[in-house]
Amino acid sequence: MHNRPQEEVGVNEASIIAEIVDGTIADQERDYKPGSLARRDVHSKSHGSFTDARVRILDRVAPGNIGLFGKSGYYFGASVRLSNGAPGTGPDILPNVRGIAIKVHGVLGDKLLVGDEQADCCDFLLANHPVSFHRHLEDYPPIRDLMARGKVGQVLRRFKPEGRLLLKAVLKLVKNPLTIDYYSQTPYMFGDRAVKYALIAQQRSSFFSLPNIFDGAYLRHAAEKLLRKQAVRFTLCVQFQQEGEPIEDPSVQWRGRLIPVAVLEIPRRRDDNPLLESSGEALSFNPWRTLPEHRPLGWVNRVREAVYRADFTWRTNKNAGGTAS
Repeated sequence: MHNRPQEEVGVNEASIIAEIVDGTIADQERDYKPGSLARRDVHSKSHGSFTDARVRILDRVAPGNIGLFGKSGYYFGASVRLSNGAPGTGPDILPNVRGIAIKVHGVLGDKLLVGDEQADCCDFLLANHPVSFHRHLEDYPPIRDLMARGKVGQVLRRFKPEGRLLLKAVLKLVKNPLTIDYYSQTPYMFGDRAVKYALIAQQRSSFFSLPNIFDGAYLRHAAEKLLRKQAVRFTLCVQFQQEGEPIEDPSVQWRGRLIPVAVLEIPRRRDDNPLLESSGEALSFNPWRTLPEHRPLGWVNRVREAVYRADFTWRTNKNAGGTAS
């Protein structure tokens, strides 16, 4: 038997999250240049987005056939966005986390995201490192502030455990964003149990190939080159929580085996149109845009719900010529 996952919400959590939202939007306003494209606070730079992807639910999935994964053999349409994790659009060779966001379309049922309950999609957000460098909600605002001001050295000195985790995450040589594995880092409900997600690439970059470090957008160009040759597939897996593995600390790596539940396919590109860095800006991804059976867990996801919604409202209004709320 297993126990239903338990979250721990601190008495000051709401005020800390409000502080994070205010700081995020203030940074957005500070850095925004009128007339330019208003970008996401994080994962600002895209390596391309794809609206013709699809997700196939495997016939034999994890115990319970829960929610989205209860439709064995079913194909869903999907949109995918590849990105660098840090703010800004600097060269790809700079230390960075790489991310993938997936929007699965045609999913019936009420969603958890307030104001978007009738959405017909579910969102998944993953990064190319199995754990987050964030450990405690109370430390998030000062770390966020230092990172936003480019004071990474101070983060490494003042927050040593987080700093070590950050370095492990960003100092990975990535040759192609379509040939690496991605992880949710944070947990989610899977019926009455908790899981983390992993997205395992079915194709790999050659060991002997090296990226063109003088090309500031080499990751986008590598993805484009691969997709002109072939379709790309990933296996989506769940990893069930084991005894003693925390819900509220996403810096701890879980140890359970990965169980395949679906396959993500990005089709081969058959036209000559290049991938655009700014594509996908109109897309909104939020882990709370999902079914109750897949409810996000932990403080990082509770922060995301508020910050991502505020960030999307801000940049949508800016890009539409309005005033951010």
